[in-house]
Amino acid sequence: REKHMRHTIIFAVAATLTALLTACHAASEDDSKWTVANYSSGWGPCPTNRTCFNNWHVDRESRTIVQTGSAGQASRKLNDQEWSQLEKLIPQAKRAATQCPSPPTDVFDDLEIIYSNQSKFSKSVTGCAYEQGGNPVKALKEWLAK
Repeated sequence: REKHMRHTIIFAVAATLTALLTACHAASEDDSKWTVANYSSGWGPCPTNRTCFNNWHVDRESRTIVQTGSAGQASRKLNDQEWSQLEKLIPQAKRAATQCPSPPTDVFDDLEIIYSNQSKFSKSVTGCAYEQGGNPVKALKEWLAK
C-alpha cells in the first residue's frame, strides 16, 4: 500500500509540473507570435584586430535580415518564398535547442527569440550547431549564412 501511495504521489507531482510548464510556455512564448530572432556565432581564440563573430538579426515586421560581424555588414529583404522558409525554421530551431548535445569549447552559438508580449527565449545552441548530421538549429544557421 505504501509503495502504491508513493507512485500515486509521484505521478500527481509529475502531472502538475507538466501542466504548469505547458501553461507557462503557452502564456509567454507562442511560437507563431515571435517578432525578432537573433542568432550569434563566435569562435576563438581570436587574433588581435580580427572580428571572430557573426550576428544575424531577423525582423518579422520588415521581413529583413541584418548581418554584422566578420563577413561585414549586410541587410537584405526576403521575398515571400525565403520568408516562408525562415518563418518555419525559427520555431523548429527553438524546439530543437532544448536538446542540444555538449558543445565544443572554442565556438559559441546563441539563439534569442523575442515575442510580441516581450517575453524572450534565449539559449546556447552551440552543441546543435556543430552536431554531426542535420537538425533545425544547424539548418537555421546554414540558411542565415547563405
